[in-house]
Amino acid sequence: MKKNNRGFTLVELICVIAILGLITVAIFSFLLSGMGMAKETKKSAALSENSRTAISKMKTDIMNCGGGVIGEKSITADSDGKVTMESASAYSAEQQPLGSTFFLLEKDGTAADGIHDTYTISCYRFVSSDSKIYYGRAKNVAISQTLDETEATKLCSPTHVLCANVSRFEAAVAPEGVTVKSEEDNTSKTVIKADRIHLILSLRKDDRTYDTQQDAALRSETRYFKNFAEAHEALGK
Repeated sequence: MKKNNRGFTLVELICVIAILGLITVAIFSFLLSGMGMAKETKKSAALSENSRTAISKMKTDIMNCGGGVIGEKSITADSDGKVTMESASAYSAEQQPLGSTFFLLEKDGTAADGIHDTYTISCYRFVSSDSKIYYGRAKNVAISQTLDETEATKLCSPTHVLCANVSRFEAAVAPEGVTVKSEEDNTSKTVIKADRIHLILSLRKDDRTYDTQQDAALRSETRYFKNFAEAHEALGK
């Protein structure tokens, strides 16, 4: 019996190499695609986690800030409780933005004179130029006549980065006109109560975005003030 010892021809070898090359390219493309999807999923998860952490922190401070909310613009109300705002939120015409820097007051004790209250001041500051929200806090602060926004910012020292990669942030208060009676002369006046604060936060990193909006309700009747001078009139005397 005659054996056939003929090997592969050049054409056959080229065909085999080409087929193996195509299989290798397909396998690597599949692996690279999977790695890319995992990387993008990780980015989205990181943005989502950062957003949840920031919103949760702000909502906790908002719910506990029975002392007051201090924004940047004036809100007034007539004797019937009808509210007039300087500007309206893009989200709702019935809400006013607090501004790029706002403060939350929480009563924490009594001053050394034994008469006036002291407050924990939480400061939130959005700096659009570096896409970050900064946070700081100062405890046992008396709302004195000399305390203003600049001094309060120094005391709070908002240098802790609460959230990065921020493309948009807005905190807007839903105001309500409430009539209260003065304990000194029994006269009535209309003040502004912060009913709730609406938070809008958008994060962006590379081509990934994450958007969220949430309402933060206040646990107790909390006044809104346009500045610390207004807060002193109500709290510091």
